[in-house]
Amino acid sequence: AGGTPVSVAREAFAAVAGVLWRSMFSEDMDAATTRQLRDVIEEAVVVAGAPNLSDYFPVIAAADVMGVRRRMDNLVGWVYGIIDVQIDRRRRRRIVCEPRKNDLLDVAFDMEGEVESEGWVMNQDTMRGMFMVILILSHCDSIFTGFQFHFINTVFFLWTANFAKFYSE
Repeated sequence: AGGTPVSVAREAFAAVAGVLWRSMFSEDMDAATTRQLRDVIEEAVVVAGAPNLSDYFPVIAAADVMGVRRRMDNLVGWVYGIIDVQIDRRRRRRIVCEPRKNDLLDVAFDMEGEVESEGWVMNQDTMRGMFMVILILSHCDSIFTGFQFHFINTVFFLWTANFAKFYSE
């Protein structure tokens, strides 16, 4: 029909990542960050799945001969960076008594410092990891189908419901 082709996977990622970002931080993710996040996640999938000599010869793992750890550290560092901006911004807002957003970040702040029965503690590192997993799942929604899609959404629902339980206590 003479229109411009549209990448459904990219649009689906942008939509899902946007909804998840908003549920975590009560802010919209700008288009440039969304594109860069998708590129970072796609590269991380390639890096994680590529053959690595260290997988076959663990003795040389510390040398990072193929640069896999360095590449992955850079990718994870970028994601942690955008998450840290949100955490730091919200922490400053809470200090000056701005109203709560009642999102996942507020719930995480409410739990900060608590030691759970499994021995983990909610802190900035835990928050980073938790939010990064959610963002990675946004990519999975755009590449998985059928049972995997349903499973991922169910896990996310149960996970957020668990946080809602802690929040309501």
